[in-house]
Amino acid sequence: MNKKNRKLKVLLIGAMPPPVGGITVHLSRFMQKNIQNENYDLRVLDIRKLKLFTAESKCTFWQMLAFILTCRIVHIHLCSNIKVVLAAMTKLAGKITVYTHHDSRVSSFLLFNILLWLCDKVILVNEHDLAGKERVKLNGKCVYIPAFISPSNEISLPDDLKIKISQYKFVVSTNCFSGETYNGGHIYGYDIIVDAFKLFTNRMTCVKSLLILVDPNSSAGKIVSEKINDFNGNDKNEIIYYAHSLDFSSLIKSSSVVVRATRTDGDALTVREALYCGVPVVASNCRCRPEGTVLFDGVSYTDLAEKLEMVYKGDINAYSQMADFNDQILSVYKAFTEETHFKLVPSAKIII
Repeated sequence: MNKKNRKLKVLLIGAMPPPVGGITVHLSRFMQKNIQNENYDLRVLDIRKLKLFTAESKCTFWQMLAFILTCRIVHIHLCSNIKVVLAAMTKLAGKITVYTHHDSRVSSFLLFNILLWLCDKVILVNEHDLAGKERVKLNGKCVYIPAFISPSNEISLPDDLKIKISQYKFVVSTNCFSGETYNGGHIYGYDIIVDAFKLFTNRMTCVKSLLILVDPNSSAGKIVSEKINDFNGNDKNEIIYYAHSLDFSSLIKSSSVVVRATRTDGDALTVREALYCGVPVVASNCRCRPEGTVLFDGVSYTDLAEKLEMVYKGDINAYSQMADFNDQILSVYKAFTEETHFKLVPSAKIII
């Protein structure tokens, strides 16, 4: 038997870019990180596109069918409740079933508890999201592993954007993947960010600042267009709504501060990316954030403006300690190939 056939086959069910989003980026990076791994043969089944992806290409229908039938582990990365049906099907097929809970919300506690019962292992990307919720029956199957995986390669920013950034002293960047509303406002808080940026620039005259609102899916233009048009009459400061795909990690490295003003959130890749790059990151306190994150009070644009001012003045320094969690995920797979009890690398921990 050749080495390729000895690899452990793992089918990841989720989505690959486009569109760009937290889960699609996570899966894309996970695939790229392990493209040369001698122990695992990883494929992503994108159920919306009904296609099977390797790290470099798409598979044919027959290749997809063969891999689904012969894979040993199925790892589900879905937010919709179809994940419960898929988990039941994979268990009936005799597969080892793993699920990563990327969302901080639980739409149905009954279905979520059924999912916990069906799965062999459940990965929680934030240890505080479900702790203390009496209707969620956490057990020894659950393990805490954040979703952050560092990028394998960096793509340069578009030339026009690089030129624009070079013209400003203070660059604030943020991104969103949806125009969805939540509790009366944009779920990613673009309305909050724009109001905070206006207040910040009014306080700090001649700051020569730039706010870049990245929206690769062109979903939030209506939310901020009027506010941006009113603001951009100021020749000292500017707001750009960038409705195209780009390598956000490259933009982070060109930024003075990154903002995450979400009204609800999962384990935000943006926050961990900024920490990994050593760039100050200011985020809403709608959830527990990684160490080093500067928090502002919920939907308060005045508090966010104060935090931006503190970063500008140098009162807030960057925190640059952030691990890559690729190996911890692989350790979950590896445990099922061993006869011993489940083991974890030191930085992960079991939730009981």
